[in-house]
Amino acid sequence: MAIWLIVVLSIFAFLLLVALAVSPRCWQSLYSGLIFGPDKATSYPRVKINNIEAEDVWFRSSGLRLHGWFFKQEKSRATVLIHHSNAGNVYEWTSLVEDVLETGASVFIYDYRGYGMSEGTPTVSGICKDGEAAYRYLVEERRTSPSNIVHLGSSLGGGVACEMAYNQPCGGLALHGAFSSLREMAAQLLPATRFIPSVFFFRPKMDNAARLARIKVPVLILHGRWDDMIRLEHAKRNLASAAGPKRLVELQAGHMDRGGEGVFAMELGIFIDGITKVQATA
Repeated sequence: MAIWLIVVLSIFAFLLLVALAVSPRCWQSLYSGLIFGPDKATSYPRVKINNIEAEDVWFRSSGLRLHGWFFKQEKSRATVLIHHSNAGNVYEWTSLVEDVLETGASVFIYDYRGYGMSEGTPTVSGICKDGEAAYRYLVEERRTSPSNIVHLGSSLGGGVACEMAYNQPCGGLALHGAFSSLREMAAQLLPATRFIPSVFFFRPKMDNAARLARIKVPVLILHGRWDDMIRLEHAKRNLASAAGPKRLVELQAGHMDRGGEGVFAMELGIFIDGITKVQATA
């Protein structure tokens, strides 16, 4: 074999090994500081929202002990499983819980590994496993019918919600300020990641648009018109891709804001009512 060919192949193999070594798929911890913003906690004050007291819930995911809150509404058929964004912990998302409780649904919100009182360190694959564990808790421990579970994913949590709706039966999927794909977001924040081959990217890919093309349940997309972090174009791509009944609501808001005049709670309530009515007549 010609020496020049050996040199070229050697350089190619070296570059391939370097790309693999620093790739999101093989070295998720390298990117964790850019993706995740957890707030750890050892305890919380007593929480009561809309006259409903938070019930502490503990469950396991990959051997880790995770924490969440369950808010039970006695006459509700639906339970909203909240997959929150990349920042904070459950205590910092109580205003979102309040809006969801306004719909009349019960609510289960949990912290990913490494957030709040949950054990571990967050990774992309890890938080998706946590979402599955939270779903299993509702189905196996609470005896919640999958058809009465509505996933609500905010920002990064939209990726978890899409994975759950793709892999497990549910009644509906709501996305709030969610991206169309994590790769697109990564390229927006770190342009150099555009050159990393797809095979070396995160697993799961959190390609929401691709998942939505295969999800048949009703989808509600709530997105801030002035979102400068995850632009409205992401929501429009998700809408175009969704295969089932779908609707986009443009909120008069920025990223992770829910706008004024109760629009978020109203639209989510209409969405959930439509799902429960279908289930009641099924």
